[in-house]
Amino acid sequence: MSGTNQIALRNAFKNVKAVYAQAGRTPIVTPSDLRLENPIQQNVNFYQFYALQSESNPLFANGTSNTELRLNTNDSFWSVLGGLYLGDPSAAADAEYQLYSYPNTTAFAAAAPAYEMFFNNSTFDISINNVQYIQKFLTSRFRNVPQTQAGNGFGAASATPTVASTVQDQFDGNESGMTALGSLVEISGQRKIDIKMNVPTGLSVAPNTADRLVFVIRGFLALNAATR
Repeated sequence: MSGTNQIALRNAFKNVKAVYAQAGRTPIVTPSDLRLENPIQQNVNFYQFYALQSESNPLFANGTSNTELRLNTNDSFWSVLGGLYLGDPSAAADAEYQLYSYPNTTAFAAAAPAYEMFFNNSTFDISINNVQYIQKFLTSRFRNVPQTQAGNGFGAASATPTVASTVQDQFDGNESGMTALGSLVEISGQRKIDIKMNVPTGLSVAPNTADRLVFVIRGFLALNAATR
C-alpha cells in the first residue's frame, strides 16, 4: 500500500474512534471494504450503485451479484478510499474473474476503447440523506495503467511475446487504482444512500456479455452502529 493511503487509513481510524468516544459509544470498528457492482449497459447516462444488502439492483437478475460486499442495515461504514475497476466475468455467476484498473485490450477486446470513457470522462456523486458529500469527482483519479499488462508480456528466455493466458496485469489489491475520496463520510445502514456514476454518453459499442463496473470503497465498518 502506498504511504499516503496507509497514513490516510491510520488517521481515519483514529478519527472514527474519537467520534464514537465523544458520543459515549463503543462499537467494534474494523478495517473493511464495500464492493458495489453494475453490469455495463450500452444506452445509459448514469449507473446507480446500491450499498445496502436490503436493496435490489434491477440490472442483476437476482438483485445483486455473488461478488458484491454490501452494508448491513444495522451497521455503519466510514469511507476513506475508493477505486473503480472493470470486471470481465464469463457469466453472471462467475466468481473467478480479475479486476482491471483500466480497459485492458486483451480482456475487453473491441469494447476496450469505448470503456475508456469510464476512466477519463465520467464522475461520481455520493449523497447521504440528500446531503451531497462528494460531487463531480472525476473517475480519472482512479485510472491506473500498470507497467506489466496481460497480452503484452515477454518470456524470460525469449523476445517473443507470451500468450495472454500466461501474463497477468500487474495489480496490487491494496493500492492499484485506489485514491482518497477527500472526506471521511459515514455511510449508515439506516440512511438514504445515493452513489451514482455519471457518464457523458452511451457506449459507442455493445458491451461484452457480463462485463461490469466495480466500485470498491475502503474504510472502516462499525458493527451495530447505524444511526438515522
